[in-house]
Amino acid sequence: MTSDERLQKLQLKAEKHLQSGEIEKAGELLLEILETGPAFPYGLYQLGLYYFNQGNDDEALKRLESALEMSPEMISARFLKGRILHERKLYREALAQFRECVKLDRKDDEAYFSMAKACFELGLPDEALAFLLEASSIDPENIAYREAIAAFYLQKNDAAKAWEYLSGDDLDMIERPEALVLLTKVANKLGNRVTQLNAMEKLVAVNPEVKEEVWEKITKLKKDLGL
Repeated sequence: MTSDERLQKLQLKAEKHLQSGEIEKAGELLLEILETGPAFPYGLYQLGLYYFNQGNDDEALKRLESALEMSPEMISARFLKGRILHERKLYREALAQFRECVKLDRKDDEAYFSMAKACFELGLPDEALAFLLEASSIDPENIAYREAIAAFYLQKNDAAKAWEYLSGDDLDMIERPEALVLLTKVANKLGNRVTQLNAMEKLVAVNPEVKEEVWEKITKLKKDLGL
């Protein structure tokens, strides 16, 4: 086995460990690869991902920046760098990274969604909405994108527009308690008591801790609906 073949084999093993959540094993192999062979962008990205999963953002950024110096068009490394910057509340810097991602791939819906979140933090709601709509147009079935759009319109007191993006038809797909609460609010604004009741009952099912808080409302809704 040549040196290149050995490094390639180690790289494949490291990637499998990362995919299966065996972070420590992956990190050991990645360090061995980069210590015994020439640095290469994807290996540096993988090592950056390893450090990120370990909670060591400083080391992760170092590896990601090295990877991007060698391969500026590596979207995965740029996206992860943007994510770290966002978590550090460096929203403008994060936004710049996500912008580069969509320049490289106009269909990168996750980058558009991340741009929207950064814009919200920067107090740029109109720009945020534009990016949310773009993300949702690329992946219309993504409930997280539609939930964010609905929340935006509900905040603007436009429940009808919110309903276009998050309605009773989505109930089977919604699992997050926050999204169920949002749906109950939209349905309540529109006087759609059946959806409001169904959403509240599912909210109790996924988050029993709220039962005492909402049970009186559920009981009243059932009585009003003759159930």
